[in-house]
Amino acid sequence: MNSTKEKPKRKNPFKYFVYDFVKWTGALPILLWLRNKTYYQSPLAKKKVKGGALISANHISMMDPVILSAKFWYRRLHMVATKYLFDTKRKKWFFKKILCIEIDKENVGINSIKEIVSTLKDGKAVTIFPEGHIAKNEGNTMDTFKSGVILMAIQANVPIIPTLIIKREKWWHRQKVVVGDPVVLPEGRLNLEEIQKYCEILQTKEKELYDIYTKGEK
Repeated sequence: MNSTKEKPKRKNPFKYFVYDFVKWTGALPILLWLRNKTYYQSPLAKKKVKGGALISANHISMMDPVILSAKFWYRRLHMVATKYLFDTKRKKWFFKKILCIEIDKENVGINSIKEIVSTLKDGKAVTIFPEGHIAKNEGNTMDTFKSGVILMAIQANVPIIPTLIIKREKWWHRQKVVVGDPVVLPEGRLNLEEIQKYCEILQTKEKELYDIYTKGEK
């Protein structure tokens, strides 16, 4: 009986063409405009993010994805984005090409979670805004964390990189970002109480990052 070996799938050399084109053609003007200044919680936070990682950031403006792309310029960032960006075929094609993952923030579907977890397991970096909307609160702190961030990180077995974007008072001011130490979650299932505990830990971490920023500005 003859057995045939399955041929390995060919990699598509143009898979990231649109993303890379948009990123690198806009890189210089964006970097000159933002002039990112980064504060780090510790030397550990300064290390480049490698492998699968969930970058969790506050959401203060529509520019946040661009700011994070400039900060983590050495990685292709997969961005979790609201379904309203995918409401036409052309927009859907474009946002998929620039590595956006569609999600319904009002009713998160299992397929979206699976796509995010699968992307993380493949060693990719995924950016998520746990608030699900642009925050209007003072102090640049985050709204209550969504427990889904914790669950996805556990399922993919990846660290969470807490990141704080500081709102610029004037458009010409330097953009400031604070990066915290990676939060490594335990393997296996967590009960609701444990999930809530880690949500609170992450939210406390964001407040600590804001304190680092204020101290750095003095």
